[in-house]
Amino acid sequence: MKNRYLFLIVVIAGMFSGCYDEDEIIPTEGNEHIYSLPQGNHDYDQEIVKWFKDYGFYTVYDYNIGDLYWANTNWEEKLEPNLGGRLLAKQADPDYVGQLLELFKELFLNNYMAENESDIKADWLKECMPLKVFLCSEMWDVDWKEGGSSEFGDSTKVWVRSGYDYIAVNGANAEIGSITEADKKEFMRDINKIFMDKLINAGKMTIPDNFLLRTCTYTYKTYTGNEWFPPVNDFISWSTEPFTSSLFRDGYLNIQTVKEGASKEQSQLKDFIYYVDLVMSYSLAELEQETAYWGRSDNGTKGEVLYHGILYPRRGFVKVRQKYEAVVKYIEEDLGINLDRIRFPERFETEEEEVEE
Repeated sequence: MKNRYLFLIVVIAGMFSGCYDEDEIIPTEGNEHIYSLPQGNHDYDQEIVKWFKDYGFYTVYDYNIGDLYWANTNWEEKLEPNLGGRLLAKQADPDYVGQLLELFKELFLNNYMAENESDIKADWLKECMPLKVFLCSEMWDVDWKEGGSSEFGDSTKVWVRSGYDYIAVNGANAEIGSITEADKKEFMRDINKIFMDKLINAGKMTIPDNFLLRTCTYTYKTYTGNEWFPPVNDFISWSTEPFTSSLFRDGYLNIQTVKEGASKEQSQLKDFIYYVDLVMSYSLAELEQETAYWGRSDNGTKGEVLYHGILYPRRGFVKVRQKYEAVVKYIEEDLGINLDRIRFPERFETEEEEVEE
């Protein structure tokens, strides 16, 4: 999708002077609605234009909300039972866009902007960012009430969402001035997981050798009962069969890793993706806590497994620890991405937030 606009972006970059007296940036028409920049006359509009010039993605706050719900062959808006998707959202409030963009830079863009001429991370933004970043004041994942009701049920606030050729970012409202470190951690986890998925799919993130060495085989294996999820705190029984051959003891996080019919390369890629997701989703304290809880849905797909306590030493999941550390080392040292806010969120908490917890 973005490739159709690359030539145009190069031309614009050479002509645009950074002054609002010049003509607006308006690309040629495509199959979907494309926006013109700048969208206003705020200080932050200049930075939005610069991101477009440097990396080729539109950051928009004045848009038709239907562009957020449109997903090519699907409509993502929550409409009524059995119709539409799960999403409800509102456009950003321009008065708070500047603060949201600061968060966007601090917790995402700054991780990938080039620090020197040999730094290739900025190229990842050019090649792997979706065409649009929609800024929202509200964004919710919504359920319906049970029993056939036509009323909305539980709603979960969403900070970041990946859609059809876009990333939607939430928070441009009056509450952003009181955002907590817990909110920042969730924001950073979500947006970097989304972007790392795109990097993996584009071949920019590759599986480190040290990761693969921790698993001897990637062949189909059947796990049954507690071989998949061993008893949470029954440490004694883990030294006996069948738990010595459990999924976690073998170093896998999800049964889909060694699914029947998958090639060795497919299993390795799935395994790597699950571990990247693990690193980006949990603090080290959560993974090492003594009290564990985990569960899965019937199909065991990505994102439906909980891993609290999986690295607690007495559980003895040595291969999981080794592979986790291999991915952390790869992200921090090879990619140059700081994981401190995710792995050690307690370092960033204020005294007020500690008291509230």
